[in-house]
Amino acid sequence: MAKLSKNVDWRGKAVNFCKGCSNACRYCYVTNMGCNFRWATLDDRNTMVVRQKDVNKKHKNYGCQVMFPSSHDITPQVIDPAMKVLHNLIDAGNERILIVTKPQIHCIIPLCKEFSEHKDKIVFRFTIGSLNNEILSYWEPGASKAEERLQCLMYAHEKGFQTSISMEPMLDHDNIGAIIQTLRPYVNHSIWLGIMSPKLYFLKNNLGEEFNNALKAIYEKETPEKLFDIYHLYVGDPLIKLTASIYDKLKIERNRPEFLL
Repeated sequence: MAKLSKNVDWRGKAVNFCKGCSNACRYCYVTNMGCNFRWATLDDRNTMVVRQKDVNKKHKNYGCQVMFPSSHDITPQVIDPAMKVLHNLIDAGNERILIVTKPQIHCIIPLCKEFSEHKDKIVFRFTIGSLNNEILSYWEPGASKAEERLQCLMYAHEKGFQTSISMEPMLDHDNIGAIIQTLRPYVNHSIWLGIMSPKLYFLKNNLGEEFNNALKAIYEKETPEKLFDIYHLYVGDPLIKLTASIYDKLKIERNRPEFLL
């Protein structure tokens, strides 16, 4: 059985097949960790390199929720190997596959078509931390725009898939309520709210003053007092989930993580 991890909500088993990610998210924990431990650099972090051995890997039934992917995204550049990995996971008997992506319509349409007979096994969790393209273009410069992400959400929902939202990290705290109201009609699974990682030490030391100021502005919105406001606003809403990082900061016992449910 998967162990209860302090700061993991979704990942019973993580499956990836690429090094690097073209989204170039400035808050990326993989970039921060990789650069800090010197198995990645700021120069090569945005180049996606397919690891063919991981594409060809024959998976087993992991008996828990499988998060796919967790350290990179699914882009048109890698949609074919992504489909192969998904087929391998389904063929192995996995019945809880969480596809996490900053979605692009040229990926979501073929994914919905290819796996239309497996809707009961797949949840699409689309990362939408803001609906403001100016905010998205700063924090996630290589990822899709807000309109395209909303289009993908509406499409997957219309096709009968389980749909979910990750707002981790929340990038637009002043408009969280409005964002949720816009997305809610097309979400039938869950909307997750989460905070910016506090451990971006390498990035804080290497991305310059503009980044540090932007990061500080986010952190100032995530004090325990302000997070308690969010907690009390949504604690009774069955669609809204708070990540372990929020519960930890508020020193409140969280519910069992999703991957153990």
